[in-house]
Amino acid sequence: FIVIATGIIGAYLARLQGFLTLRRIESDINSSIMPTDKLFDGLIILCSGILLLTPGFITDLIGFLGLIPFSRNLFKKWVKSKARDMINQGRVIEITRFKSQ
Repeated sequence: FIVIATGIIGAYLARLQGFLTLRRIESDINSSIMPTDKLFDGLIILCSGILLLTPGFITDLIGFLGLIPFSRNLFKKWVKSKARDMINQGRVIEITRFKSQ
């Protein structure tokens, strides 16, 4: 019962947070502002929603933490630092457009 309840509550919260983030992204784009932080928020909300649908208490805990704005900011800082480290170490693959021949 607890697993089903957390899945339902989590899906509702992820949907609500996701729509709020989409509105913020749309607002930034309409104001000609690059919505980088809000895109990271959307990524974390998406991952949190997936974790909440996955059975288990630890995944539910991490998923709920990703939906809370304060802890989501901590996750966002961690993801940004990992991405920055990967770029600095050259572990990022650049995808370029292939020229048609």
